[in-house]
Amino acid sequence: MLEMRSAATEVSPSDLPRDRTVRLAGYEGSIVGFAAAWVLGSAIPVRPPANPLPGYAAQHGLDVRRQITIFVLLVALPILGGAAAVWWERRRRGDRAAPAPTDVGIAPRHWEQSPLSRLAVVCAHALTLWVFVCALFPGAERPLLPFLSVFAVSAALGFLLDRMDPGRGILSLGAASPVLFLPLTGQRPIPFSREAAVAAIALPVLTCALGRRRSGSARFRRALTAGVLLPGSIMAFAAGAVLGAPTVADIFEDGHALLPASEYLRGELPYRDVVPGHGLLSDGLFHAAGMKALGDDYRGFARASKLLGVFFWPSFYAIGLAATANPATAFCMEALSFAVFPQFSFPRLIASAFTLALALYASRTGRTGAWLACGAAIVVTFFFTVDFATYSAAAALTALLISRGDRRRSALAAVGGACAAAAAAAVALGAFGLLRGFARTTFVYLPSLLPAYAQGFPSLPVVPGALDETPAVPMPFFYGLIALSVILLGAELPSGGRISDRARAALPVLAWIVASMLSVAERRHVGYTSYLIPAALVLLARWLWAPGAERPLRALAASGALAAVLVAHRPVDLFTFATLAIQSPPSPPDRSGPLDEPRRARGAFFRLDDRTLVRKTAEMMRRAGFRDGDTWLDFGNAPGLYFLFERPCPIRYYEPAFYESEEAQREVVDAIDRNPHVRAALIIGSYAPVDGIPNAVRAPHVDRYLREHFRPFLVEDGVEFWLRVP
Repeated sequence: MLEMRSAATEVSPSDLPRDRTVRLAGYEGSIVGFAAAWVLGSAIPVRPPANPLPGYAAQHGLDVRRQITIFVLLVALPILGGAAAVWWERRRRGDRAAPAPTDVGIAPRHWEQSPLSRLAVVCAHALTLWVFVCALFPGAERPLLPFLSVFAVSAALGFLLDRMDPGRGILSLGAASPVLFLPLTGQRPIPFSREAAVAAIALPVLTCALGRRRSGSARFRRALTAGVLLPGSIMAFAAGAVLGAPTVADIFEDGHALLPASEYLRGELPYRDVVPGHGLLSDGLFHAAGMKALGDDYRGFARASKLLGVFFWPSFYAIGLAATANPATAFCMEALSFAVFPQFSFPRLIASAFTLALALYASRTGRTGAWLACGAAIVVTFFFTVDFATYSAAAALTALLISRGDRRRSALAAVGGACAAAAAAAVALGAFGLLRGFARTTFVYLPSLLPAYAQGFPSLPVVPGALDETPAVPMPFFYGLIALSVILLGAELPSGGRISDRARAALPVLAWIVASMLSVAERRHVGYTSYLIPAALVLLARWLWAPGAERPLRALAASGALAAVLVAHRPVDLFTFATLAIQSPPSPPDRSGPLDEPRRARGAFFRLDDRTLVRKTAEMMRRAGFRDGDTWLDFGNAPGLYFLFERPCPIRYYEPAFYESEEAQREVVDAIDRNPHVRAALIIGSYAPVDGIPNAVRAPHVDRYLREHFRPFLVEDGVEFWLRVP
C-alpha cells in the first residue's frame, strides 16, 4: 500500500488515453442535468406538511421535505444526465468503451526517496520535538523563529542518519514515535519533557545504528514512520495544545452521552430503556465501557473521550494514505485539516472517516478482501453514528462504481461483508432482545424526527449567528464546491473503472461531502461537511496537477485555491496560539469552577448557570426528602443531571424534542404515571429551549399532565422544580 507503482508496471488497456469527446459529453450532460434539477426544484411549490411536529420548521413555515427533494434532484439528475450523454456519444461513435488516461509514470520504488516525502518526515519529527522543547523554554511570544531552529535540528538529524544508512536513514526518525503519547496525560507542564526531547533525538540515532546492519529493519522503520510518526505528530501537537485546559462540563450537550452511559452502568439496555439519538456507541456505550475501567465520574468521562480522540487526526491521514498511497500527501492533508479545524477530537466522525479510507483503498487496489472489510465497516459504523454512517455508505458506493478490477466481484464481496457484519450484530442484539428496537429506532423513528429538528439549508447572504459551525470556506464558495462536486460526480461516474487514478481518489471524498449536506439541511451543521473540505481540496489539486497540455495553468489554479484556504485560516497565528497553550494552558471560562459534590462532578469545571442548577437540584432533593430510587422528569433540557446524581431516568428519551409525536408523548405520560419514584419535574434548567421552541409547545400532552399532577416547589435563581402532588 505504501509503495508507488514504478515505470515498469504493466499498462493495461484501461490505462490508455481516454476519448476526449466522450469525456466532454459526460460533463455536458452533467451540467445540463444540474441546470434541469435547478429549474425543476424551483418549480416545486412550498407545501408545509400536514400536522407537522413542533419545531423551527413549523414555526417558520419551512418545508423541509421540499428542500430535501430539491437536494436529491440536484444530486441525481447530473448523474443521470452524464450517464445518458456518455451512452449517446459512445453509441453515436460506435465505441463500447473509452479507456482512461494513465497516471503511471516514473516513480521511486519507496516513497521516502522523494524530496516531498523527506520534507514531510522532517516536519513531523520537528513538530514532535517542538511539543517538548517549547514546554522547556516557555515565554516565546513569537515562536516561529525558535521552531525553525528546531526544524533545522531535525533536518540535520535526518541528513546525519542518511549518511549513516544511505537512502534509508531518514526512516529512523520514526523511532521517535514513543514520545508522541506523553502529551495525552493532560498534565502541564508535560511530564518528562526534557527526557522526551533527548529521546526524540537519541532513539533515531540508535535505531539507525542498529538497523543498518540488518537488512529487514528498513521495512519496520518505514512502517513506524509512515504508520505512527507522520499521523501521530499532528495528534500529539493537538493534544499538547488542547488537553492541558480543564474540562468544561455541559449538562445538556454532554448529557447526550452521559445519560445513556449512566443508565448502562446501572444495567439498563439500549433501545429498550434508552433511545440513543446519534448512535449506540457515540451515545453512551463507549463512554460507559470507558468509565467502567477509568472511573465513573467526569474525570473518567474525559479520559474515555481522550482515548477515543487519539484516532481522530490519524483518520484524516488514513484517508489521504488510502487515496494516494503516498504518506507525504496524507501528512499534508492532515496538517491542512488541522489548520482549518484546530481541535483535539470530534468522536462522531472517526468511524466514518476510517470507513471512507477503507473504501478508497479498496477502490484503488480492487482487492476483494478490502471490499469485504469495507462492507463490514459500513455496518459497524451504523453502531457508532447513524448519520455519519450514511455519508460513508454513499462514499463507499461511489468508490465501488469506479473501482479497479472486477467490480461485480467487488460488489459481491462488499455485500458479503455487510451481510456477515449485520448477521453478527443481529445475533448479538437478538440475544438481548434488542434487534427489533434497534431496527425501528435507527431506520424508522430517528428519520421521523426530521421535522422536529430541521432548520433547512441556509440562504445567502448568511445572517451572522445563523450557523452552528463556521464553514471551512465562505458560504458562497461552500455552495460552489458542493455544486462542483455534484457536476464532477455526474460527469465521471458513468465511466466506471476507466477513470483516472487521481479522479478515483477524489470522487468518493466528494460523495461523502455531498451526502453530508443532509446535516446542513437538518441542523445547519456546516462544520460536519467542512471537516473533509481540506481533504477534498488536496485531492482536487492533485487531480488538476495531472499531466496534460494545460497542466501549468491547472497547477497554478490548484495551488492558488489551497493557498487561499490556508492563508485565510492564519496558520502562523494558529501555531503561535497552540504553542502558548502548550506552555501555559488557557484558563477555564469566566465564572466557572469545580464542584466537590456530587461525587461524579469531580474532574470538570462547571459554568455558573450549571453550577447553580446542580446546587438547586441537590437542595430540591434534600427538601423533598428523596430516597434511594427516587428521581425526577427532565423537562428542562438537563439530561446530564441524572448522571451527576446517579438517579435513574424514568423515560427512554434524553430530551423533549425526542418525544414530540403523539405516540411518544403517551409513552412518556404512562411511564411517569406508573412510576411512583418520579417525585419531581425539572421545568426550567440552565439551558435555553432548543431552537427557541418551549418544551411545553413541543410536548403539550406531557406539559398538561405535569400541570395536573405536579405543583411548583423550588423556584429560585432561574431554576424551577415542581413536586408531585400525592
